[in-house]
Amino acid sequence: MIFDRDEFQFERMIAWQKGRSYYHKIRAVTKTFPKEERFDLIDQMNRASHSIVSNLAEGSGRNSKKDKARFYNMSYSSILEVASDCILAHDNKYINNEQLTDLRTDSLELIRIVRSLIKACY
Repeated sequence: MIFDRDEFQFERMIAWQKGRSYYHKIRAVTKTFPKEERFDLIDQMNRASHSIVSNLAEGSGRNSKKDKARFYNMSYSSILEVASDCILAHDNKYINNEQLTDLRTDSLELIRIVRSLIKACY
């Protein structure tokens, strides 16, 4: 059964919950970037952070472990993409040291959790 108390299965996943929080942090921080980054770093970071939660949700609904692992791997790759973009944003002075440290901590925590989901599929 997918629904339980008007809740989707993925909503109970710690990885999805943390990914959702991370997505909102990324959206908030990119709103402060210069307008000329709209079609570059802003768009890329927002799409990649969205991809994290979307792939976790989609993977949670797959029946085979191989399918689950494929979507969890895509989520993992998107976390790495956002982490790299955070470093580039810091290089360009769009975020400060404290923001970078906070986002890196979140990235590493998400990586740890998603890796465990992937390992559970094998």
